[in-house]
Amino acid sequence: MNGLPVVLLARMAANLRRAGRTAARDVAVMLLAGLVFVAGAGFLVAAGFGALSRALDPVVAALVMGAGLMALAGLILLARPRRRPALAPAVAAPLAAPPPLPALPQAIGPAALFVAAFVLGRNIR
Repeated sequence: MNGLPVVLLARMAANLRRAGRTAARDVAVMLLAGLVFVAGAGFLVAAGFGALSRALDPVVAALVMGAGLMALAGLILLARPRRRPALAPAVAAPLAAPPPLPALPQAIGPAALFVAAFVLGRNIR
């Protein structure tokens, strides 16, 4: 019975190692796919600019492409759902009355007043 926890821990560690390797491989594949996608999108934009610059002046073609891509980015941002964090319902807790101040002598010096303020300030939480 003493060896059972050791065997279970060893199996759990092996499963965690396998899951870690699988996750790392999945991340690497997705990263590579993303890079290839971005490269393809870049070639499409370059081809579109080349075709547009033949029909128009290259400066006008660059302005049209830039404005079009900015408009597309704006549409993408407008289409995304807005997520507002759910606020917890406000519960009005009754305020407790502050503790009464200790009675101080009428003729108090500045040092005694400072010490009293320091002591009272440390007790406030």
